[in-house]
Amino acid sequence: MSKGVFIHVQHLLGIGHQQRMDAIAAACIERGIAVTMATGDASVDPAAVSYTVAGLPDLRAADASFSGLVDMRGQPVDDRHWDRRCKALLDAFRAADPAILLVEGFPFARRQFRRELIPLLQEARAGGALILSSIRDILQPKTREDRLAETLDWLSAYFDGVLVHGDPALAALALSFPRADSIAAPVLYTGYVSPSLDVPERQGRSDDILVSAGGGAVGDAIYRAALGAAREPGADRFRWRLRIGRKTRMVFPPAAELPDHVRLEEASPDFRAELAKAAASISQAGYNTAVDLMTTRTPAILVPFTEAGQREQALRAERMAAQFGTTVLKPEHLTPALLWDSVKSLKPPRADGPDIDLEGAARTATILARCAADGLTALTGAQELKS
Repeated sequence: MSKGVFIHVQHLLGIGHQQRMDAIAAACIERGIAVTMATGDASVDPAAVSYTVAGLPDLRAADASFSGLVDMRGQPVDDRHWDRRCKALLDAFRAADPAILLVEGFPFARRQFRRELIPLLQEARAGGALILSSIRDILQPKTREDRLAETLDWLSAYFDGVLVHGDPALAALALSFPRADSIAAPVLYTGYVSPSLDVPERQGRSDDILVSAGGGAVGDAIYRAALGAAREPGADRFRWRLRIGRKTRMVFPPAAELPDHVRLEEASPDFRAELAKAAASISQAGYNTAVDLMTTRTPAILVPFTEAGQREQALRAERMAAQFGTTVLKPEHLTPALLWDSVKSLKPPRADGPDIDLEGAARTATILARCAADGLTALTGAQELKS
């Protein structure tokens, strides 16, 4: 294939966006599609991936409310920082000369990046690249009409299609984007993006309770509640394993001060295999966590991240509760006693829940391969997938 895919992605708080794009990139490369990914310098180790990395001067969210952006020293991002990112991004795009530009989030999210993305989109449009927006199943809902109209304007001006990495059987785009019916470009549901669908054969559940909060910088309340719940009478019949993400900020007690049935463990690639055998999972309701739970069908308690008005995880948790009977606890009500009571009454996911499409990485790569070969005609007829 003569031309490949150029991906723009930037995670700001959690790492789910980067993981989803990594899985898509891996699926593309398996199909012979060259991939260049523009992302923050600290986001990816170029030696550990098979795609070309276009490193950009990194940045992150200043806080959980995404009130602003800061550099890796914690200083507000200034004009010079944006200019460096924009130049590096455009230089990398021109060098790659891709058939397709895949933009993660924008214009539904990542408005802060319009300073570098609008020039990138204009460059791609002038060069004839097919431009696609790549979004997760559920967005942070917007209600301001001017923001919704702005999103639709950008879609109309620059984008040839939208890839929704979800399944409408669980959550349709209209759930979190009320103007979905006004999108003129084709909208395709790819299914949920999973790094791997390989799940070890279940030979009974272990006595493990896996407590996790993804790889992001939030989730302290879950860990604190779990540490307290593990000390409740009878909780020692389980082994409480707290999996600590690489960006977790909480300071944990020394191991010597913990009960024998409580363990602090670093995140590792074997998480899904362990989840498949666990008695229960206690976690947030991020995208990758939901995919893991739908893959393994592990009994689960979800405590969605809702700080600073965030609604994405709460919506996903509500849908999983409705479709699978998953237990959902509101973070503001979370206590060790409530968590322990929920563990004791936990049930497996309902067997009559919908069969959710988890082939999103492979299907996205297939769509991109067809688009690289056939251009816009590959998306023709996809309008009926819009919701």
